[in-house]
Amino acid sequence: MKKILLALCLSVLVCVPLAGRAQETTLVALDVSVPSDLPPEIPPPVVGSVIKVLTFNTWEIISAKMRNERAAAIGKRIAELDPDIIAIQEMFEARHRDIFLKSLADHGYRPTANQYFLRLYGSGILFLSKFPVLSVTFEPYRVNCPWYDIERIGGKGIAHLLLDTPHGRLDFFITHALSRTPAIFDEQGRFIPGDPKQTDRLLQMYQIDRFVRAHRSPRGRSVIAAGDFNVSPEMLEYQFLIALTGFESSFEILNPGQNPSTFDAKNNMWVPDDFSRIDHILFKNYQGTDGFWLNPVLSRVEMDGKFVGPDGKEYNYSDHYGIYTEFEVVTDPALAPPSPEGRARGTNACAACGPAAAAGSEITLTPENYPAWRDYALGVMGEAYWRKDRTNPLVVPMAELLTAPPSAGGRVKLDDRAQRELKKRGCPKDCGAEAKAADRPGDESWTRRLQSFSPWN
Repeated sequence: MKKILLALCLSVLVCVPLAGRAQETTLVALDVSVPSDLPPEIPPPVVGSVIKVLTFNTWEIISAKMRNERAAAIGKRIAELDPDIIAIQEMFEARHRDIFLKSLADHGYRPTANQYFLRLYGSGILFLSKFPVLSVTFEPYRVNCPWYDIERIGGKGIAHLLLDTPHGRLDFFITHALSRTPAIFDEQGRFIPGDPKQTDRLLQMYQIDRFVRAHRSPRGRSVIAAGDFNVSPEMLEYQFLIALTGFESSFEILNPGQNPSTFDAKNNMWVPDDFSRIDHILFKNYQGTDGFWLNPVLSRVEMDGKFVGPDGKEYNYSDHYGIYTEFEVVTDPALAPPSPEGRARGTNACAACGPAAAAGSEITLTPENYPAWRDYALGVMGEAYWRKDRTNPLVVPMAELLTAPPSAGGRVKLDDRAQRELKKRGCPKDCGAEAKAADRPGDESWTRRLQSFSPWN
């Protein structure tokens, strides 16, 4: 019973080398232990000019099969890959986490823990690094499906970790966003647009952009964002995230024209339907003065093989596959030019009040009116985000507007509900909503900044 109660309370778990003297967490006092046979001393990592990153959803949820066996096999396979940074999702319960960590005990990952209580089942996020972590911030998703949806039990959100690498500091973000139902593709492989949770996910992508802008090092040169985003390149949510942030996909840069699945019903025994690439390692280079730039030199689907179970049969590691990327560390800006800026923020969210009032069933974008419509759309998104308005009929068309090219010929269609809402309000109820979304400090009732670590041993 004690283990069950512990599992229900688990949330964000960070496993990193200590950056300095450990302090007890002020959030909770929880009896967490590691296997007694872990080696007391862990050799320092061998560091080169390449940073290796893996993201993997382990499918260690209550209803999953072979959780103990898979946790051990996953750890052994990851140990063979030997990444410097590991972003894990759906690692909820202590017993499976301990089995997993035992497989990595002598590979340079010194376990340290923080618990962040949120809802019943925690976030399932597990982070391991060979680099010390200077600070951690976790933020639950503000809009996260209706109260009766089972996914609401999980405390999904996004975390920021400031890593102290031998090459300089690195901002790393890890997330697990809301899943999509129904399937993304039909049996013929045709994309199915939209689903009941699309607005929720769009606002989560908006929150990712806001969170990254608020927490990344202002003079830093690079950012990595990894995890199960639950959005494929075909989805509006993915395109919206890329347009807002200016993130680049390490996989797409190195594998143009390829689109393998990381959630694959065709080849994975644990997946009943659907096939899509919803797990990503994204990055961005900035014109900063601190740290280093990133140049992806290798990126592939990983954890797509099988392991041999106790019965001699072969099993997939999870219902997901992972993404593995190697980044070259660059200090010459000519070798790693800055990434796209993302959608610029305007100063007047009400600049498009006139065009909005006159809009009919379609918005036609031109180079002249695009800045006003951009500010208007960002204002709508900011207001919906702060009000937790998951039923706002303008969220989807405004996301489409923000992903449209800022040139003549871009068109955004409006359904009847969106037209009525647009005409009724003319412009956002709070014209400064976008500025507030960018500048307003987090609400401490749902945001926690974790600056200290409690060692497990």
